[in-house]
Amino acid sequence: MWTQAERELLLSSGAVDLKLGRTVLRTSSAGPAALAVLNSAMGRW
Repeated sequence: MWTQAERELLLSSGAVDLKLGRTVLRTSSAGPAALAVLNSAMGRW
């Protein structure tokens, strides 16, 4: 999580604050998840 000061600095620098849901996708699982979505969309799964 970001501290309030870090969040304010990011927002004042032009960052956009958004949420994609309650689930957190870790970097260790983002790659395999993206590949699964692509394979499913391409009919390879």
